[in-house]
Amino acid sequence: RWAAISDGIVVWSEKAPVWDLHIGDHGDRNRRLHVDPVLWRMLGDVAGLDVLDAGCGTGYLSAKLAERGARVRAVDFAPGMVEQARMRFARLGLDLVPLQDDCCVLASVPDASQDRIVSNYVLQDLEDLPAAARAFARVLKPGGRAVVAFTHPCFGVPGGPERDEQGALYRWAAPYFEERRCEEVWAGTHHATGERVPFPSRCTDYH
Repeated sequence: RWAAISDGIVVWSEKAPVWDLHIGDHGDRNRRLHVDPVLWRMLGDVAGLDVLDAGCGTGYLSAKLAERGARVRAVDFAPGMVEQARMRFARLGLDLVPLQDDCCVLASVPDASQDRIVSNYVLQDLEDLPAAARAFARVLKPGGRAVVAFTHPCFGVPGGPERDEQGALYRWAAPYFEERRCEEVWAGTHHATGERVPFPSRCTDYH
């Protein structure tokens, strides 16, 4: 597992500056239109709450949580992402200090300390999902809530689905319930201009 973590730290740190172009201050198009409205509805009013942004990336969601009155703890395992988040918080005048931490461990987060956890498109990138679930449960206060969004494996089918008048059909080359590591190369789009922004290294996730 530590070899996978070290590899992930390298590739996500390499991607961090371009990822910041993709996400910006308000999220990419998918987050703005589809995911974030649901996250906010499920999080509820965060004013005065302790909220962990688990896998904060470049920090756009942490900043929005802070602007809504939450006491935010922002963590990411890639130092390149942590640095991008630090620069964003400084530019926005937010008193937040992102920390490098592994979502499967959350060593920097005390037990029963968080009212909410939000993890936006992170869990599919973790090799040890049960460990992350245990870490989330450990740091949540009694009655706390974790709100997570992650990609469904159908979106990783090469070439996309077969479509007809009845709908869409997805086919996998490997058994659907087989756990495996997946790698792909893809590009994002600039959050403001829509211009294609290729990532400098591959993307790894876990089916």
